[in-house]
Amino acid sequence: MQGFVCDIYQSDVEATENEPAMSTKVWYCRQIKFPLKSENTATGVQDNVPVTLGKVSVTLEDIQTEEALPEKMFEIPSVYAEYVKKKEKNPNPEKLDALPDNMEKFLQGGDPAALLQQFQ
Repeated sequence: MQGFVCDIYQSDVEATENEPAMSTKVWYCRQIKFPLKSENTATGVQDNVPVTLGKVSVTLEDIQTEEALPEKMFEIPSVYAEYVKKKEKNPNPEKLDALPDNMEKFLQGGDPAALLQQFQ
């Protein structure tokens, strides 16, 4: 798949009284240590006929393994330790509830320190 050798794993879980049957199939690439594709299918019975209730499929494409990631991507922001200490002492649920809005600003600004300072 995508030029990589994959191990294929499949798991099937039988239906119970309250849950549909579930089938999962994964194409796992040992080279990148990550699945390249997964499929999950829920099935049930309606009028004594097996039917598919839902299916989700995820496939990775355009995989590039030759380029190293920049070291900067792995740097921990300098205010992280201070943020963790303050969060443990005085958690503020209102600020935590606003996280999606703050995350959007963070993604636009690209400054992790600015996001963390909002919780101090």
